[in-house]
Amino acid sequence: MDVCAGLDFIEGFQNLGTYGRMNKTVNCVLVFLARGIYSQWKFPVAYYLSNSGVKKEILKDLIVDILNKLFDIGLCPKLIVCDQGTSNQSALKLLINPFFS
Repeated sequence: MDVCAGLDFIEGFQNLGTYGRMNKTVNCVLVFLARGIYSQWKFPVAYYLSNSGVKKEILKDLIVDILNKLFDIGLCPKLIVCDQGTSNQSALKLLINPFFS
């Protein structure tokens, strides 16, 4: 737990950004990382704190939001890599168009 004085809240409770905060102690972190294919750079673009895994519907929305923001700043995402956890598989199946160009 840590106090974030600038934002006036306590860090360490569940925080899914626009999908809300809860008074549940955090024990999981979901990190979105952008990485170059042809050059050796990588940068964490978002992280979310949760008490347990993120539900598939919210995870799908987070993926779409992150992809849109990457496109907005001029990056061209080519692929998504994740482990084969059930939430990840379910979220990817919810995408209307599971590929992008």
